[in-house]
Amino acid sequence: MFSMFIDVFLASFFIMVGVHYTGVTLGLKGRDGESRIHYGSAGSTTWIVRWIFNTFRLLILCFLVCRLFWPSIDQILVPFSLPFQLWLRGAGVLLMVLSFYFISYTHA
Repeated sequence: MFSMFIDVFLASFFIMVGVHYTGVTLGLKGRDGESRIHYGSAGSTTWIVRWIFNTFRLLILCFLVCRLFWPSIDQILVPFSLPFQLWLRGAGVLLMVLSFYFISYTHA
C-alpha cells in the first residue's frame, strides 16, 4: 500500500512541480510583460541545451506516469538492483517534499 502511494506521489509530484513553475512563469510575465524563460536564438547553444532539458523532463514525466499502469517497465529501464527498501523510498519522498519547500521559500 505504501509502495503504491510512493509511486503515485512521484508521478503527481513532478506534475505539480511543472504546474507550479508554469503558473509562476505565466503569472510573472502577465504582471510585468517580461519572460523569465530565455531560449536564445534558434540553433544557439542555449537554445539546444534548453530543448534537450525539456525533452528529458518530458521523458521522465512520461516514464513516471507509465509505471503507474505498467510497473514492469522498471525492469526494462533499470536492469540493475538498487536498495529499494520501502523506508529508503519513503525517506526519498520526504527529502523531495522538503527540498521543494526550500526551493519555493528561496524563490519567494
